[in-house]
Amino acid sequence: MIAYTATAAYAGFQEDRLGRIAPGMLADIVLLDRDLLAIDPADLLRTRVLRTFVDGQERHTDPAA
Repeated sequence: MIAYTATAAYAGFQEDRLGRIAPGMLADIVLLDRDLLAIDPADLLRTRVLRTFVDGQERHTDPAA
């Protein structure tokens, strides 16, 4: 997993702002209501997005959550 995050940021000379989840770092993150790797594929369409962050800023919050 580090190859897709910290190592990729280092290779792009952006390790000062990308590649880790930490204060001051930019991040694109989606918080789902279930673990996609642990559910039956038939349940994928019932997955809800609880929160979305783009460039470290919250862009969406599910009002029902």
